[in-house]
Amino acid sequence: KTTVTYSTNVAWQAPFTDIEVAGIDGLEYTLEAHENMKAAGPAGGFWRIDRNSFEKIKEWQTKYGGVVGNNDPVVYGRDWFWDGTQKFGYRIYDPVDAMIKNSGFSQIHNLSLNGKNGNTSYNLSLGYLGQEGMMKPAKHDDFRRLTPTLNLSTKVSNFLTLRGGARYSEGTKRYPNSTNSTGFAADPWLYLYRWSRLFPIGVQENGKDIIDPEWTTRTSNDAIDKRRFMNLNLGTTLNFNKNWDLQADYAYSSENNAFPSSVPSLAAKTHWYGVDALKNDDGSTVYVDEQGNVTEDGGMPAYQFPLTDYVQQSQSYFYQSAFSAQRHTLNAFSTYGLNLNDKHEVKFMLGTNVVGYKWNIQTARKTNLINNENPQYDFAVGTETVGGDANWDSQLGFFGRANYAFKDKYLLEANLRYDATSKFPKDLRWRWYPSFSGGWVVSNETFMEDIKGVFNFAKLRGSWGSIGDQSVSNSLYLATMGIEKNNWLTSTGQQFFQLGTPGAIADAITWQDIEHLNLGTDLRFFNNRFGLVFEWFQRYTRNMIIPGDALPATYGTGAPQGNYGDLRTRGWEIGADFTHRFKNGLRLSLNANLFDATTYITKGADWNTPWENRSLGNQFSTGRRYGDVYGYVTDRLYQKDDFVYGNDGNIVQT
Repeated sequence: KTTVTYSTNVAWQAPFTDIEVAGIDGLEYTLEAHENMKAAGPAGGFWRIDRNSFEKIKEWQTKYGGVVGNNDPVVYGRDWFWDGTQKFGYRIYDPVDAMIKNSGFSQIHNLSLNGKNGNTSYNLSLGYLGQEGMMKPAKHDDFRRLTPTLNLSTKVSNFLTLRGGARYSEGTKRYPNSTNSTGFAADPWLYLYRWSRLFPIGVQENGKDIIDPEWTTRTSNDAIDKRRFMNLNLGTTLNFNKNWDLQADYAYSSENNAFPSSVPSLAAKTHWYGVDALKNDDGSTVYVDEQGNVTEDGGMPAYQFPLTDYVQQSQSYFYQSAFSAQRHTLNAFSTYGLNLNDKHEVKFMLGTNVVGYKWNIQTARKTNLINNENPQYDFAVGTETVGGDANWDSQLGFFGRANYAFKDKYLLEANLRYDATSKFPKDLRWRWYPSFSGGWVVSNETFMEDIKGVFNFAKLRGSWGSIGDQSVSNSLYLATMGIEKNNWLTSTGQQFFQLGTPGAIADAITWQDIEHLNLGTDLRFFNNRFGLVFEWFQRYTRNMIIPGDALPATYGTGAPQGNYGDLRTRGWEIGADFTHRFKNGLRLSLNANLFDATTYITKGADWNTPWENRSLGNQFSTGRRYGDVYGYVTDRLYQKDDFVYGNDGNIVQT
């Protein structure tokens, strides 16, 4: 029998609440803060504001608010003024309208084919995810992912079962690349809220674009982040008898990512600094009135924003990176179970797991694009820069497990692992890691039978275990010297290769040990409709790899990383759930969680330093709570009586 299933979900997302950027109230706050500091000159950066211009801003809102559209051109005299030294803005622009769409469309489609033919079962599925971003002027702001999957399993005989599968995923994210070749190489969202609303956005002046977040988004080329993932797996189960089996699975996965991006040469008007006089075709000065209308007689000289090369031809470029990785994983374990008189259940397991991983990355960049609309290496004629890197690591582990249960009341489990990794020196690669757990199913006791209609299930449990963490760079124990280029040895700029200074290393660096302690209880009531879960836990990271204590600059390099730290997290969690099914088939489910956890650095590299001398800038300072932010706390605002006054009534300066 074969079953075909299709499901879909379409949605339009929109901001939950109106997005507001401070307007007149924000400008007034800026002005008052400037005045309270008794700072010289007008307030504001690039676009200035004083009491006179602030009144003009309010007049503009009264006269033109709702009349001049958000995208209407900026006009000198009506919208801004140049006093010969500085610019003053009157018009309030709307960056939210210029940058953010009203809604974004997303869709999910899933198609699956499930079936069984004799002793063979199969599953074929195809998923698609499409999401639109909220950036209004972008050429593309979206994400797409396609995920086909195939799984097969066949029982060849009572002794042998074979299984295999394939999974592929291809995701592509497109978004506008940053065109800011100098200063902040940030995306336009930063400049959406960095400046005041006196800064023009989404408008033109005299038919020419103005450099602003809307324009840079609209004129930028796409950055395309394309990620491909593939997994192939093959496994088997050997059933020697009803109590003993062997399972083995091998998986090969690969990851191939490509990231092309480019910056074209761009020119537009800039309003950051100076201005240009507005001239007629014959070179004569243009005069306008306070509404920005050109006058033939009288009025004031008009100005405009100068045209500038925002990205010069030599600064334009095409860039691409390619990342490739392969991972081989083998897991195999054998399980033997035994049931004695329906009272004692015993299970033993022995197994191994092997992981091998390698990756490489190549990058290339070529400047001076001659075709902005079709960026590629062949259409760039400038400097070529290439780079890359590669590395590998592997892990090997053996493990054993023993389980015991007595009448499903008393549960015990013990585990032991012996793990090795390539990331540490040969003599420190292997470590033993034990763990234990126990449970008592109270509801299976005879004294609970009378209340099982109300109190359905109760279990007390506890566990302790230790596991190794090797999620660090695989060259921490090696003193490496980077090979770099420099162009400062000669006045001609000729490039030479140089070796960097080797960093200091801790020769005894090894695994980070993570210990878990957990105590909890699970409760079910009213025919399993209501449940409670209580947890108390402690996670202790011992021998944590962190930088050593600060060394003097004369040492020549930074402090080496080593197993210098201990970190402890303690917390608790309470969970509740309720499920009720009505007679018409409708089901109601409610879930609630309450939890808290606190992490302290119980030992850092500065453990031998007196408390008062430990640096607040040290992320892993002994005795401090991890993640705390330190700063000054304001006691109160100064009051009139806090100052000393002279006979003349003025404050005495001391």
